[in-house]
Amino acid sequence: MLSRRRIHALQSVALVAASGSSSPSTATGAWRAEEIRVDGVPLSIRSVELEVARPRIAAGLLARWEAPGPAAPIVTAGEGRTVIGRQRGALHEAVSLTDAGAGRTRVVVTVRDLRIPVAPPARPPAGLPGGMRMLRVVEHHGRGVASRTFSFDLRGPPARALQGWRRSMGLSGWKLRVTTPVAGDRHVALLWAVRGNERLEAVFSRTPEGTRVVMQVAPDGR
Repeated sequence: MLSRRRIHALQSVALVAASGSSSPSTATGAWRAEEIRVDGVPLSIRSVELEVARPRIAAGLLARWEAPGPAAPIVTAGEGRTVIGRQRGALHEAVSLTDAGAGRTRVVVTVRDLRIPVAPPARPPAGLPGGMRMLRVVEHHGRGVASRTFSFDLRGPPARALQGWRRSMGLSGWKLRVTTPVAGDRHVALLWAVRGNERLEAVFSRTPEGTRVVMQVAPDGR
């Protein structure tokens, strides 16, 4: 999506802003790179943890991104977290800084290239049971493995959600391997299934409004 040179440049911006030098010694681990689509919108994400306090990173990044008028960066700050975003040409860039312990910060750089078109989002793995509403689909592409994560809401109890998905998945060719009984804790049910060379894992959680279902579909590596 983005060129390797562009990716390295974005990483260097965060490191230089954090440490005051071009040395990567402030990083506690290697940069993690991921290409995803959220509801069909393509995003490039790079993340790392730095041994530098969040205010210092934010100040350094703002000094380098400072620009007059509409190009000025936008800052959103909250408890333990700062998000700095800007629009530069066709690129929308956002850096999320989250406290990760004493003197440490987790840095997540997200880039949306507006020249890359939005694609239709992936379809659910089975027909939606009655009353189920799809909230979001995230498609992950990295290291030759593609997976999809879906989230759904249902204004009803977890037992109803589990029953509906069991029936719908059976009609769509999924073979159920494991389902746990509905319990009284936060994660009220788990479900595993396979179809061809794919596996499905789902968590059913109770919410104040009903049930939240998070479902991941990925190649079956067995």
